[in-house]
Amino acid sequence: MSLQSLLHDLPSDFNLQDWQPTRTTHMDLTIKANGEWWHEGTQIKKTRLIDLFSKLLWQENELFYLKTPHEKFRIQVEDAPFFIIEIQQDQQMLYAKTLQNKWIKLDTDHPMMMKNDRPYLEVRDGLLGLLSRSAFFQLIEYGKLEETPTGDTVLTLQSGDFCWQLKA
Repeated sequence: MSLQSLLHDLPSDFNLQDWQPTRTTHMDLTIKANGEWWHEGTQIKKTRLIDLFSKLLWQENELFYLKTPHEKFRIQVEDAPFFIIEIQQDQQMLYAKTLQNKWIKLDTDHPMMMKNDRPYLEVRDGLLGLLSRSAFFQLIEYGKLEETPTGDTVLTLQSGDFCWQLKA
């Protein structure tokens, strides 16, 4: 299946959960920790291609794939498959922007979390986005740093009716 035919065959409202491909192969594709996509040692710079691939990202048992209706392509992800480059607040809601220029509302479906002292946001289907340093500093500006009775420092964040704390 060619990339061009894949672009034309995909419906605009597809659901990866509905696809159950029987064939699995490997693709020499790596998503770097800084959000760059590399194929066979060359950085992919075509945003349309990265946008398509990011829509096909799928995770099963800690392994990452590009999933199509007929085949899953096993890929490598150094840290998280998405990279968050900006945080903004509109009224009382917080929003995160991915490297692919997609905006995500921080809410119960897209919570923030700390893993190994690094901030992440669930983007979709359990797939995480690592916050860039600048996005994390923006997030801190929208939150409130507090010290708990046990002496831990936490960042309390509010986005709409959703509130959570990140332990520093």
